[in-house]
Amino acid sequence: MLKSLSLKIDFDKNRVYGLDILRAFAISIVVITHSVIYLPDIITKVISVTYLDGVSIFFVLSGFLIGRILIKAMDISKPGYKTLFNFWSRRWLRTLPIYFLVFSVILFVYNYPSFHSAPSYKRYFIFSENIFTPMPGFFIEAWSLSVEEWFYLLIPLLTLISIKYCRLSVRRSVLILSIIVILFSTLIRLERYFENIPINNVKFEFLFRMQVITRLDSLMYGVLGALISYFRPAAWQLNKISKLAIGILILVINKIIDDFGHGEIFIFYHTVFYLSLNAIGTLLTLPFLSNYRSGKGLFFKVVTYISLVSYSMYLINLTPVQGFLLPFLNNHLIRSFAGAAATRNIDLLLYFPLTFFGSVYLYKFIEKPFMNLRDKIKLDGLKKNDVVTVKHQG
Repeated sequence: MLKSLSLKIDFDKNRVYGLDILRAFAISIVVITHSVIYLPDIITKVISVTYLDGVSIFFVLSGFLIGRILIKAMDISKPGYKTLFNFWSRRWLRTLPIYFLVFSVILFVYNYPSFHSAPSYKRYFIFSENIFTPMPGFFIEAWSLSVEEWFYLLIPLLTLISIKYCRLSVRRSVLILSIIVILFSTLIRLERYFENIPINNVKFEFLFRMQVITRLDSLMYGVLGALISYFRPAAWQLNKISKLAIGILILVINKIIDDFGHGEIFIFYHTVFYLSLNAIGTLLTLPFLSNYRSGKGLFFKVVTYISLVSYSMYLINLTPVQGFLLPFLNNHLIRSFAGAAATRNIDLLLYFPLTFFGSVYLYKFIEKPFMNLRDKIKLDGLKKNDVVTVKHQG
């Protein structure tokens, strides 16, 4: 059946199953939380008090995977601008073609038919819409892609500069840069807290959670993990099950405190440290998951499948499917025979398969061909197996 619908995807045997689990878990959180507008209030309340921050998980995972590739490339070979340009070429062939395709379609649909008076949203083409200002209320899920793309641009460049011109080793350069960025983002959130009292949920989302300068630290926690795993592999794997348990415990306790804490002290905690603890909790799960390399059975296949299409799924589940496609179907088909309550139920039934099928086809016919092209670009010092597991989120 999968083959007849062009849904069959070949799995690479070198994938790390533990990281696929984390990636599939994160995108599942994102898609489920975006479905709450179709769900009964009681289920929505259950989801709101139990879900974890899927995007924070993606950030740490991305920082870990990309950081490890960058560290190894610069440690094995003599780092130079060729290494940097090859790194950027590989990253951007992975992330940009499908992003620009989806964004262009969204922009066309959003502006149609009043193109002459429509806003251009030019900043989305260079990911500058939310560097240090609130995210516009358009294609709002793109906020996290800006964080990722500026991470890809700045961190390798600053690492190379510190190695070439400050005469620092790769290890020291990455360590110092990670600490600086983590402190910088944390202090920005601290400053924002005192400047914007009282803090409400809207302020938290647009001033703290969804800006580049306030979220780069989440990726740098992943880079710290990459640094330790590369230079101190024994220490990285030591007590990995205990680290996994502690990481999960931190994520759960952080969520409980954030949901049920009241008073100004908890608002301070929420705005300044909640995001940091999500990153730290996720980081502590990686020593176990990054060494959990194989699986079998149906669950393994489902997890790997979802992990592979996670980036496409992230791009289309909210604005394209929920914002445009379902309203179009409602206006031109569903409401002609269904009332408001039935329409909501039908939308829920359609939301998941439309997201799934759309993401699979985007992966197979757009994302995967560009990934194959990317794999022809050799990153100095790295073998194919060193980079095959790097799949973005988003």
